Amino acid sequence: MSSSSLTNPSAHRTNGAPVLYLLPLKRMLAALTIQLNGQHRTFSELTPSADLASVIATLGLKSDRIAVEHNGEIVSRTAWGQTQVADGDRLEIVHFVGGGTALG
Repeated sequence: MSSSSLTNPSAHRTNGAPVLYLLPLKRMLAALTIQLNGQHRTFSELTPSADLASVIATLGLKSDRIAVEHNGEIVSRTAWGQTQVADGDRLEIVHFVGGGTALG
């Protein structure tokens, strides 16, 4: 297919009707770009209106082992599904680690 056929719909016809070339849907949707723990990160699988629960799931984090701050505010785990994350938002995620020594 020539480049002119992409810009000229009459260049390719089937039975007199123009053939439409569609881009994959993923290329048409915008990705979500946020600042995550001080680093810019783009999620091509998420749209700019994703909820916080989707971001956490995409990161593969276990929800019972993290705390999340969204634009300077701690977000309770029960509110993750209702908290919208937009392009440019700041997330700080802290992962809890067990262990240590006994006092005594």
